Amino acid sequence: MSQWANIKAIAFDLDGTLIDSVPDLTAATNATLAECHLPEVSDALVRSWVGNGAQVLMQRALSYASSMAEDSTELQVQLSKLCRVLCIIMVNIYNSTACCIHMFERRCSS
Repeated sequence: MSQWANIKAIAFDLDGTLIDSVPDLTAATNATLAECHLPEVSDALVRSWVGNGAQVLMQRALSYASSMAEDSTELQVQLSKLCRVLCIIMVNIYNSTACCIHMFERRCSS
């Protein structure tokens, strides 16, 4: 019997693991900054800021886009709202993701 035979499900942290959501996060961040009449930021900057949650992302974006020390709480709320709408538009699956999923599928069904 395969070591995979008893596996009923496999869970993945998609964001940043199997998919590249930075383009959508950049769009949501820029839409939030635009509401405050602040300049847009690049995918490269957002990529360097992700990994610690929406509040930290917004603090980093504000720190970069504005010389004023602002409370980012309201902007983080706005970012979260925009992410619900925008964060499914430009997401990219990493090249090896489909291969990995098919491998698990084959092993779990044998």
